[in-house]
Amino acid sequence: MKSNQLDTASLPRRIHLLGICGRMVGGLALALHELGLSISGSDARQFPPMSDLLAAAGIKVNEAWSRGHLSRRLDAVVTGGAIEETNPELVEARRRGVPVWNATSFLEEYFLRHSENMVVAGTKGKTTTTAMLAWILHHAGWTPNFLIGGVVRKAGWPLMRLNQGPVMVLEGDEYSCSLTDPAPKFLRYHPRHLVVTNVRLDHPDRFPTEAAYRAPFEQACASLPKEGNLILNADDAGSSSLAGFTSAPVTTVGFSRQAIHRITGFRSSGKACRFQLDGVSFCLRLSGRMNVQNSALAAVTASVVGVSLSVSSAALADFPGVLGRQELLARIGDSWIYSDEAYHPLAVRAVLDAIKSRHPKRKIIVVFAPSYTGGRGGIAQRELPSCLASAASAAVLFPACDGPPSAAAPFDDQQFCRDLITLGVMAKTISTLTELVQTTCELVSNGDILLICMPPGPPVTKQRILKQLEETLGHPAKRGPEK
Repeated sequence: MKSNQLDTASLPRRIHLLGICGRMVGGLALALHELGLSISGSDARQFPPMSDLLAAAGIKVNEAWSRGHLSRRLDAVVTGGAIEETNPELVEARRRGVPVWNATSFLEEYFLRHSENMVVAGTKGKTTTTAMLAWILHHAGWTPNFLIGGVVRKAGWPLMRLNQGPVMVLEGDEYSCSLTDPAPKFLRYHPRHLVVTNVRLDHPDRFPTEAAYRAPFEQACASLPKEGNLILNADDAGSSSLAGFTSAPVTTVGFSRQAIHRITGFRSSGKACRFQLDGVSFCLRLSGRMNVQNSALAAVTASVVGVSLSVSSAALADFPGVLGRQELLARIGDSWIYSDEAYHPLAVRAVLDAIKSRHPKRKIIVVFAPSYTGGRGGIAQRELPSCLASAASAAVLFPACDGPPSAAAPFDDQQFCRDLITLGVMAKTISTLTELVQTTCELVSNGDILLICMPPGPPVTKQRILKQLEETLGHPAKRGPEK
C-alpha cells in the first residue's frame, strides 16, 4: 500500500473556485476549507444541497460572474467542467498570471499521485457504490479520503474528504474534465483498483457511439497495474466484457451463475433487502436489485484491501443511502412522494422496480424530465417508454432538457407519450410549471405513490407539487426519514 507523501505546505493557500456549486468543485472547496486553506468561489446557478453546505462552512459564494470577485492575493483558480474560456473571472485570472486548474487536474496533481486509488466507474450506480465503499472502509477503522458525486444521508458526511490517508475512494465520472480538456475524468484518477458497475451508452453530447463511450473504460482497464484489481458486474454484458483488457487480477460479482462472487437468496420486503454473498448474509435499508448489486460490488472491492465480507455486512446494515436516490420527500395521507435524479433507462427501470418492490400494490405516478436523450434516435427515445411502463400507471412529462446542444433531431415528447399510451401508461406532456403541478395533483389519489424524476436543480418544482398535494389530498405533509 502506498504511503501518502502529501505535504500540505505545498498546496496553494488562497484558492478561488469557479462553478463552486457543482458537486465536484463544491466538494473540493469544502475539503480544502477543512485543510485550513482560504477558499472563495462564484457560481451563477446556486441551489441546495451544495449552496447550503457551503454557507454552513462559512465559504463566501458570489452569485454572478465578475472579475472583481478575485482577491488581490490569490494563489490558484480552480474551474468546474462547464466554465467557458470567456468567463470574466477566468479571463482575469489568466491576465494576472494566476495558475489555473480544472478540478480534476488539481486533484490529480496534489492528491492522487500519492495515494492508493480505488475508483468506481460505470454508467449508473457509481455514486451509491462509491459511497458504500467509503462507508465500509470508514466503519472498518480506516480513514479513507474520498470523492462522492452525491451527499450521503448522514450529518457530517462530506462529498469529498482529503485527510492525507493512504487510500482514496473516487467516483469515476467518464465525462470530460473541462470544456478545453476532453479527457474523461476517471482516466486522471490513476486507479489501482477499478470497479465497473455497468457500461451502456450515456452522455450522447460527448460520446456519439457505443464504441466511443466504451473506449475510455477499456483504456482505464488497460492502465491498471499488475498488482491492482479489476472488479466487474457479472450481470452486465458491457462491464463483464472488459475482463480481457487488463493484466491485473479480475473478479466478477453478481446474480449470474458465472460470477466468482455470487449473490444468492435475494428477498425484498417493505423496508429492506436481504441476500447472501459467498455465504455471508447482508441486510440493506435500501430497495432494489441494483442496490444489492452495488453493495456486493462495494463489499468485494473492500475485501481486496483486507476488509472481510462480515465487516462489510455489518457496515452496510446502517448505510442510509444518498440524497437524490429513492429519496422520500414526504408522506401525505397514505401517499408517498419520492424524488430521484434518474434519467438513463438503466436507472429509471432500477428506481421504478425498487419502489414497486417497496409498494407492490400501489399505483405509481411518475413526473419525468427526459435528459441527455441523444435526440429522436437516441437510447432514451427507444428504451424509456418500456422502462416507465415496467411499473408506472401514469406519467407527466416535462419537455426534454438535453443539456449541451446536439446535432441529433430533437427528442420527440409527443411520440414518447404515444409510445407510453400504447404500452398502457396514461401519459401527458406539459410545458409550464403551473400545468405540471395541476396535472400531477389531478392524477394522484390518496394511497398512490408519486415519483418525481428530474435533474438536480432548484427545489421550487417539488415544493409546489407537495404544497398542492397537501390541499388536494387534505392532509399535511410529513417530512423526515422513513420509520
